[in-house]
Amino acid sequence: MPRKKQYQWDVETNGQEAPEQLSRSAKKRQSSALQDLGAELTKLPVNELDRLPLTPDLLEALRLYARISNREGKRRQLQFIG
Repeated sequence: MPRKKQYQWDVETNGQEAPEQLSRSAKKRQSSALQDLGAELTKLPVNELDRLPLTPDLLEALRLYARISNREGKRRQLQFIG
């Protein structure tokens, strides 16, 4: 029988189910969906953003996005928001 690799050990769960691991594709889909949501948030006016229950960091990132005029800068900020 071949020797187990280091990363193939069994994790004890103490009677609990192990958390399900997401595939790389599923992680990419989630990331893409969050970026799409962030793009929708950037289209809202600032006064509507203030009424939404957003974290202060996200609110500041959205305000910064509105001030950026460079295309590449907007793309990177949108990725940060997502």
